Amino acid sequence: MNSHASSRRGAASAVQPRRTSESAARPKSGLLRPIGRIALYGIIGFLIGSIVLVALYRMLTPPGTPLMLLRLVQGYGIDKSWRPLDEISPHLIRAVMAGEDTRFCRHRGFDWGAIVTAWDRYQSGHGRLLGASTISMQTAKNVFLWPGRDWLRKGFEAWFTALIELAWGKRRIMEIYVNVVEWGPGIYGAEVAARYYFASRQTR
Repeated sequence: MNSHASSRRGAASAVQPRRTSESAARPKSGLLRPIGRIALYGIIGFLIGSIVLVALYRMLTPPGTPLMLLRLVQGYGIDKSWRPLDEISPHLIRAVMAGEDTRFCRHRGFDWGAIVTAWDRYQSGHGRLLGASTISMQTAKNVFLWPGRDWLRKGFEAWFTALIELAWGKRRIMEIYVNVVEWGPGIYGAEVAARYYFASRQTR
């Protein structure tokens, strides 16, 4: 009788630590589930929100950009004026493409040749990583993102570049680029830049 009672007590004591460890593990897994759910909802919300925003800007004028807000906080103000692409001098459009992205009409947002060349130069140790940004990439960065060179922002830039190439097309990308790009501290768009630097209008 005593041997049976002691064996039961031994089995109970062996089970007890197991239950304690299981109960200690439960709160961790219970905490991870809502965190994972929040992260998933955040990713889905970002994807849907970015697609909706890009679709809206296909027809609507962007009211502002993160860089404009940053410059405003820095005290530069916001001086901008929107002009349709048909009213902007074609000479300026060609100059922008010649200076920023000569393959603009031939790529789909990414100039892979320039990217590979820049990376090879960086890997060879002959200089820092050169920029290989296309006009499409610069437009995505200027309209939707904060200034910076971190990899997280580069990932977002690639995502928005693919979206605007798909949704906007080259004419709309160029139209938005020449109207929102910063031509000087607090100066945005070809129209304002022409007035500021040359006291003229860049219209036809």
